[in-house]
Amino acid sequence: MDLPRKLLPVLCLLFSSMFMKAQSYTRWDSVPVVVNGQPLLFPWCGGLNNAQIYRIDLDGDGLKDLFTFDRTSLKYRTYINTGGTGLYQFRYAPQYESCFPGPFTNWVELFDFNCDGREDIFTYNNGNIKVWRNDYTPTGGLHFSLYKNILDAHYPHNVTNNILISNQSFPAFVDVDNDGDLDLLIYGTEVSYFQNMAVENDHRCDTLDIFFADACWGKFSSFGNPTWNTLTFGISCRMNEEPPDTTSRGMQNHNGQSILAIDLDGDGVKDVLIGDVIQNNITAGFNTGTPTAATVTSQDTAFPKYNVPIGIFTLNTCFYVDADNDTIKDLLVSPFQAGVSNDFHSVWFYKNTGTNAHPVFNYQIDNYLQAEMIEAGEGSAPVFFDYDGDGLMDIVVGNYGYYDPNTLNGFRSDFSLYRNTGTATSPQYQLITRNFGSLDTLNLNGVYPAFGDLDGDGDQDMLVGESGGHLYYFDNIAGPGNPCVFKFVAANYDSISVGQYAAPQLIDVNRDGKPDLLVGKRNGAISYYQNDGTAALAHFPSKPTNANFGGVYVTKAGYVTGYSVPCMYDVNGHYELLTGSESGNLYHYNNIDGNLSGNFTLLDSAYGHIWEGLRATPSFKDINADGSPDLMVGNYSGGIDLFKGGIHIGIHEIVPPSLDFQLWPNPSSGLIYIRYNSNIPNPAVSCGIYSTLGQLVCQTSFAGSQKDFSFDITSLPAGMYFCKLTINNTERIKKLVIEK
Repeated sequence: MDLPRKLLPVLCLLFSSMFMKAQSYTRWDSVPVVVNGQPLLFPWCGGLNNAQIYRIDLDGDGLKDLFTFDRTSLKYRTYINTGGTGLYQFRYAPQYESCFPGPFTNWVELFDFNCDGREDIFTYNNGNIKVWRNDYTPTGGLHFSLYKNILDAHYPHNVTNNILISNQSFPAFVDVDNDGDLDLLIYGTEVSYFQNMAVENDHRCDTLDIFFADACWGKFSSFGNPTWNTLTFGISCRMNEEPPDTTSRGMQNHNGQSILAIDLDGDGVKDVLIGDVIQNNITAGFNTGTPTAATVTSQDTAFPKYNVPIGIFTLNTCFYVDADNDTIKDLLVSPFQAGVSNDFHSVWFYKNTGTNAHPVFNYQIDNYLQAEMIEAGEGSAPVFFDYDGDGLMDIVVGNYGYYDPNTLNGFRSDFSLYRNTGTATSPQYQLITRNFGSLDTLNLNGVYPAFGDLDGDGDQDMLVGESGGHLYYFDNIAGPGNPCVFKFVAANYDSISVGQYAAPQLIDVNRDGKPDLLVGKRNGAISYYQNDGTAALAHFPSKPTNANFGGVYVTKAGYVTGYSVPCMYDVNGHYELLTGSESGNLYHYNNIDGNLSGNFTLLDSAYGHIWEGLRATPSFKDINADGSPDLMVGNYSGGIDLFKGGIHIGIHEIVPPSLDFQLWPNPSSGLIYIRYNSNIPNPAVSCGIYSTLGQLVCQTSFAGSQKDFSFDITSLPAGMYFCKLTINNTERIKKLVIEK
């Protein structure tokens, strides 16, 4: 949601200027992309590798919309239900992503725990479980309040303790005993059952009153089975007197399981679908007990045996959601283990041709949602480049790799080519090949392209960085103005090595008319190599001219790697630098020209408040001839997000005299406190935090005479924001600076 036009002028006031111009970016999801003759529904939607998928009403219209979380890049995305029946009756709606209290790690599950019909959030929290309550209101919209930072349970001997969970375990939140409240199952080598006693003890279902009820729910185990995909029945509990923890025998020997509990055969008790870290199947366990005394007595190790058995990758995870909008829940399956995925085919869709009470699953496709996105496999590294010499910017996409079980590490890197088939002012793209440059014969990983004329023949040659830190040189033998034809010339180009994960850019850094070389690297810094050759033949020293170019360092606190990706560009005759990073943040620097041996000025470590997942890889070009560079960002989920560049202009704000508020501390790194003055009785109050581009990033609202409240901003990255307080129809804005 954008700020109202009359309030945009506040930017000027805050910067003590009558007018202000700054580059701004808006999502550009309308640029068409065609793959195999079919236009994609949401091409610029960032990719999927390890998908977690749920339904939730985002806009309060009574229809369940779609929420996805990808464990690979830690990016969650939101889609609005368009109301039709059938596959893909959804529209990508990123404006609702700011309503969720991320960032999240490992897993996110959406289930209603307080019986109000709205899905709440359960998520992994450093070995524990965090719970957020859905507090949607018609006036305030979708909003979540922290309910439990750490979910605990009552154990035997009057002990209350945290519910511990491994970062490789995917739990099941489900009403196990059919009493109306939400219980919890965690699968290690046996299933731990945490029973919600809210109905039994409190005669209510709007809370979580958790008791550790059983250390071996269902009386089965996978412990000791050499393949870990078969179950042993009739076991007895080992831990029924103590809280389960990560030092139990099962977790010491084996770590990595998923569980979904649903009634598979219509008998009124919960059965289980189980995934394991060393198997690519799903094992179904059938419960012949009762809702209060589960006993699993049979299994299907190739589920569903009557149809196409699940076999994606290791540690598959199942989701029981209505995937095609026909009100009947289907089965979706995707790998849970981060960084391990069958790239283009990692979200399997089984349509339920039965009922919600007695499902019958039939395989449909292996790329649910993925089929409608640009997808480059594991990790994407897109670069704008005119490959055919027609003056239109095409896109070459590098990657960590495509899944290939015949290679040593299971992945093979190559480039995708998307040709711009539009016009100078209206771009559109078509997939030409996923083997551009024929890199597959080189058995590389983590490839990143750079283009420039290295031999003075007037066409663009190619350098390829890779995970080993070296560069590969390809000569363009097509000649100027022709579609590129690249011929492999040399590995270990000019004996350059940056250690690991070379991300090159060819650009005339010192403005002497010859292309120089910048190389991002795994440690988060950038190496600069000045071209000491000639215009007819480039040459770079094997040792960098500056191994810590500009003092750039993008390894964020809490990360051990940076994976810098440089994107230097000219702005009205002076250079600026945008650098991608492992954390997903984009770092913006200036003070470059005339300062090549000094430290650049870091303007922003969260550029444009654009965050599209881990391993951000930016590329700039003006692709619609409006004079403003447009921005493309890749991520480790293998997709691309596109942003249209523009100029943001502000004039003075007119402040209503009837409303003012205090905001402290400012700058802040955690909670902020707000106190307002207003004589309106029982007003409707809302407070929103906006980026400098006018994007709403979080919001809270309430009704009543309360004039003091706090706002949790710990999840927001450092930078400048605007705090807008609205009381009935009166609004006021103040600047807010967040420090980390």
